[in-house]
Amino acid sequence: MAHTNHKIADYCQTSKLCTYVETATPLLNAEKIPNKGLFAKDGLHLSKSGYVIWRDILKQQGI
Repeated sequence: MAHTNHKIADYCQTSKLCTYVETATPLLNAEKIPNKGLFAKDGLHLSKSGYVIWRDILKQQGI
């Protein structure tokens, strides 16, 4: 995941068609694995708490 995110971030730096916003790191725990409390029971979709984090990140970026 980190490798793919890095590639996307690099592409967005050279393209006017996208903006990369780093949202993965705030969803990780101290061991650098996804914080289960921020995800729904399926482990894929965000929980309400996870979406609050995303919202705050996007607000900080002015998006």
